[in-house]
Amino acid sequence: MALMADDVVVEDPIGKSAPTPKASAVRGKDGVAEFLRHQHRRQPVADLTCEETFPSSDPNEVAHILVLRSKFDNGITSSVRGVFTYRVNDAGLIANMRGYWNLDMMTFGNEE
Repeated sequence: MALMADDVVVEDPIGKSAPTPKASAVRGKDGVAEFLRHQHRRQPVADLTCEETFPSSDPNEVAHILVLRSKFDNGITSSVRGVFTYRVNDAGLIANMRGYWNLDMMTFGNEE
C-alpha cells in the first residue's frame, strides 16, 4: 500500500464483475486494501507470470501480459491471462491499475 497514491484507482477487471459487483472501480488506499484482502481470501494468487511488457512513450505508464494462477484450499486451481496496465503519478506512486480480463477467460483444474 506504501507504493500507492492516496487517490489510487483499481479496475481489476474493468467493468462490473464478481470481484467488483457494485462498481467498475475501487478508489482510494482504504478501498483498495479492503478489495485486496477480500480477493486474497476468495482467490489467493499462487503464481504470477509476466509474459510480455509494453512500455509506452509516457514513462509513467506500462502494460503487461500477465498470467495469474491461484490455488484454493480444496485443491482446485484457476488461471487467467490478461492485459494489466499501470500508471504512476509524478511522485512515482501507483495512481491507476487496470486489468483487461473476464471470468469467461478463466480456466479451472485440480491440483495434481
